[in-house]
Amino acid sequence: MKLLYTLIILFINVVFSFQVEYKIHSAFNTSIIEMECSEIQAEGVRGNYLFILTTDSGIFGKRKLSVKCEDIVSISNFKDRKTITDCEELFDSINNNQLFLTDSDTTNDCTQDCVGVCGGDAIYDCAGVCGGNAELDNCNTCDSDTTNDCTQDCVGVWGGDAIYDCAGVCGGSAVDDGCNVCDSDASNDCVQDCAGVWGGFSYLDDCGGCDANVNNDGFMDDCGVCDTDSTNDNITCEQDCAGVWGGESVLSGCDNNCKSSKELDNCGTCDNDATNDCVQDACGVWGGDGTLCAICEGLTEVELWGEWYDIESTTEIDLFNQGLTGSIPPEIGCLTNLTHLNLGNNQLTGEIPPEIGNLTNLTILRLDFNQLNGEIPPEIGNLTNSTDLRLYYNHQLTGEIPPELCDLIESNNLDMGNILYGNNLINTCE
Repeated sequence: MKLLYTLIILFINVVFSFQVEYKIHSAFNTSIIEMECSEIQAEGVRGNYLFILTTDSGIFGKRKLSVKCEDIVSISNFKDRKTITDCEELFDSINNNQLFLTDSDTTNDCTQDCVGVCGGDAIYDCAGVCGGNAELDNCNTCDSDTTNDCTQDCVGVWGGDAIYDCAGVCGGSAVDDGCNVCDSDASNDCVQDCAGVWGGFSYLDDCGGCDANVNNDGFMDDCGVCDTDSTNDNITCEQDCAGVWGGESVLSGCDNNCKSSKELDNCGTCDNDATNDCVQDACGVWGGDGTLCAICEGLTEVELWGEWYDIESTTEIDLFNQGLTGSIPPEIGCLTNLTHLNLGNNQLTGEIPPEIGNLTNLTILRLDFNQLNGEIPPEIGNLTNSTDLRLYYNHQLTGEIPPELCDLIESNNLDMGNILYGNNLINTCE
């Protein structure tokens, strides 16, 4: 019996002393492994399995050991039997015939990489991509294109713009002007000629020809014709009144000036001011004072020096050198259709009647070589159709030439001598 008890006790110790545990554990698993051991023997690797033999002194001597995947360091190709006396060291599972060792040294603990591999080397690149290949260059540009990586300039600044100038000075201001002159003085830089040659001598002539030969230069005439033949200059156009070759300005207006817009009113005033245009009086006379109505009212004929003249049909009266005497009757102003009135070389006296100004259709008025006196009436300026006005050699015409007559002389290009000669007039037209 005693022997049987001894054998049973011995059997129990053997069983508990050489207990074999089969553990399969992935090195990528983060679960906790619990082992009971005081001395562990690694039996080796078979395929993807690690067989661990644990020997304990007995049930009452067991300890609990907690091991995490984060504590694993790699030991490659361990296949031989090994006895581990430190219970803090433990061989855990394998992967592809690799053995992994756990220990209590936290300084060599492996960590999971960005894809979850414990001890892996995958990391986030600068663009935040796990395992990506983007890199941050020295100018903080993050991409995988190395061809655009910034470089240092000549003063060592990454991405800087300092360069060597043509004189070899870093950051200098000297430039090559195109004629191989290198300096920082822009005032002496050469320029390209019309042929694109730096410092060349070619130039453009008037016709757009580019060369350095003055003998074949073309010239633009005033008509816009450009050639090398000076004999045909300005034969294709004329100057207008403004002096512009080929221009379209013409003489116009009542003053017959270039581009004039002046208009002649019915009283012979030539200007651009419509507010001073004369009006008809009650007698229908432009610029009249109404007195002609009393003279001509009801008349169909007018008697002048014993002759009767029909008001409507009379257009010419020629009494030159007829021995006329006395004054010129005011009724002469009723003959408004007169175009020619010649009373020259007679013995007429008195003043020139203002009613003469009503004869606005007159082109010829001759009162020369008489004995008329007094001042010239301003109404004579109404004779805007006059081309021949003669008052000379009356000897007794006095005073200033009225401005209305001055305007008429200028606008109709009348001869001032036909007014002044043989009179005592003061010329105020100059």
